[in-house]
Amino acid sequence: MELIYSVKDLFANYLKGDEKFLIPAYQRGYKWRIKDIEQLLNDINAFQTHGDDEVFYCLQNITLVKNGNNFNVVDGQQRLTTLSLILAYLGKSGLVSGKLEYKIRKETEVFLNDYVYPQKLNVFCNNLNSNGTLLEWDNLGVTDVFNYQDIFYLYNAYRTIQLWFETNKNIKEMEDKILHRVKLIVNRPQINSTQEFELFDNLNGKRVSLDGADLIRAMIITRVARKEVEDIDESSKHDVLLNENRVKNGLKLDDINNWWRIPERQNYFGVFIRNINSKGENIIFDERKYPIDILYKLFIQTSLAQNSLAIGSNEYTDFQKGSGTIKLQYFENSDNLPEVFSKLQDVQRLIEYWYEDATLYHLVRYSAIYLKKTFNDLTDLWMSNNKNSFIAQLKNEIRANEFIDLALQTEDENGNKLTDDQLNFNENWYDGDNTDMMPLMVLLDIIRILSSKTSKFPIANLDPSHFVAVKEDKEHIFPQTPLDTNDGIDILMYYIDVAYDCGYNALDKTRVLKIINAYKDQILMHDSFREWFNKKLTTDIVPINSLGNVCLLQDSVNRSYGNDFFAKKHFDIMQKSSKGEYIRPHVIDAFAKNMATQNQREDYTYMQKWTKEDIFARRNYIVQQIIDFLK
Repeated sequence: MELIYSVKDLFANYLKGDEKFLIPAYQRGYKWRIKDIEQLLNDINAFQTHGDDEVFYCLQNITLVKNGNNFNVVDGQQRLTTLSLILAYLGKSGLVSGKLEYKIRKETEVFLNDYVYPQKLNVFCNNLNSNGTLLEWDNLGVTDVFNYQDIFYLYNAYRTIQLWFETNKNIKEMEDKILHRVKLIVNRPQINSTQEFELFDNLNGKRVSLDGADLIRAMIITRVARKEVEDIDESSKHDVLLNENRVKNGLKLDDINNWWRIPERQNYFGVFIRNINSKGENIIFDERKYPIDILYKLFIQTSLAQNSLAIGSNEYTDFQKGSGTIKLQYFENSDNLPEVFSKLQDVQRLIEYWYEDATLYHLVRYSAIYLKKTFNDLTDLWMSNNKNSFIAQLKNEIRANEFIDLALQTEDENGNKLTDDQLNFNENWYDGDNTDMMPLMVLLDIIRILSSKTSKFPIANLDPSHFVAVKEDKEHIFPQTPLDTNDGIDILMYYIDVAYDCGYNALDKTRVLKIINAYKDQILMHDSFREWFNKKLTTDIVPINSLGNVCLLQDSVNRSYGNDFFAKKHFDIMQKSSKGEYIRPHVIDAFAKNMATQNQREDYTYMQKWTKEDIFARRNYIVQQIIDFLK
């Protein structure tokens, strides 16, 4: 059985013998307004086949349930009735007369059979306004609900059709389009009579909208399959291969839809479609219900789509920028739907390749977020390069960013080489005006993940959501306020040791310790001392805003230890990581001191502290990672 029927085939061939389309009692009356009729006729009039006999205008779908020898119209009454009125005006009443039966609104059936089909509407009064427009029901002031409202709408619809054709004059061309090029998808759900009203409620009362995925699927299954066997003359072989190809193409679409059902994949590619809407038609593309709609929204942005879909130049300019409105008519009006289907599969294969390859997975999404690359930018770049040159090009564009220059700087504005002290004390990656640590920290995550892929313990790919901050804080490894209000003398002594480890020698350490020991109670009572000590330690002694001393931490992790010293933070982070809380790879690297030498790792005291030496070493380690990755 066919899935899609032309208007002529639906009324002439779908129904056999005395079969009818029954309009059940639960259906509302006919309610199409003047603007609905005019919109339909204008759309059909604007539709062009471009000489391709397989191209058609899809009037959405109708849902039928078998009822004895007839078919209950669960969804599609308004469209079938409107088509009957149009065909009656075109003198094709024989196609539709007696084919629609209204279970309770018998006056509607009588009106159609006695006045519309025989074209005897001239017995009724003219309902034109003084300005030449038709009256709507709401303008009549009728309060009697039994005043045959259905008949008014039917009459108004017919008069609208009449006035439209009198204005446009292209009756023969429109007649051919309506009979042969306007088609409907026929849904025949296998349900019993007790389920029928529930289905009607879902389709109508709950206003479930028709989705573009259904219609594109129907077009591909019918038109593509037919094109694939058009050169086969033997009837039986032709029909067998036609059905096989329909099944095959349907399974291909099912496989694609199933691939997109994974939430992580939807999230990953969602960055490319967030500005693509489907507000231009009564047909929506809702990827929440039909995940394959993501592919359609991606496809229309590509140059492949521009060359095979009926997309206007202005509209495609928007798609190139990652915005615009997806419309079913782009697919309906295509000159070559088999080519579209082939290219659609090519794009799907490319998407899967990008997603499965670790390097491409990270660079593509990173480029979308931080280089502002659209899907069109990336697919065009891919098609003009091989994999290695594609990767190299993206790395070159990452390298050209200001934050990379800032991280890799080695000289001042006068060309003088900067010392470690000058580099680390003069930069501010925490709250400076000219830096943004987010893209750099994510890049460090990517570098660490990719470097692990050849090891025995590869790190999982970065979750799509973690290419940006997700409830995360910028955090100093060496704290911004080391000495806190509730800290005791042991913490003060610890940070004095750190200060001298960092090279502070303005005062003799032994003398300082004696003074603190003698006056410890008084010292701890004074906030002014804490303020002075913290400022001295974090401004003159330890470069806390250096690239080597910042990272991104989940706020729940960060705020759990506040300004604790390194040893406690290290233990806390490793414990949380072991319990499944997400800690970014670059954070694990920092607190595990991956930049340390083997000898340093064997020194327990060294591994428990975080000093200026560690900040310098981590900065150099980061810089070298970036250089090696982007070279």
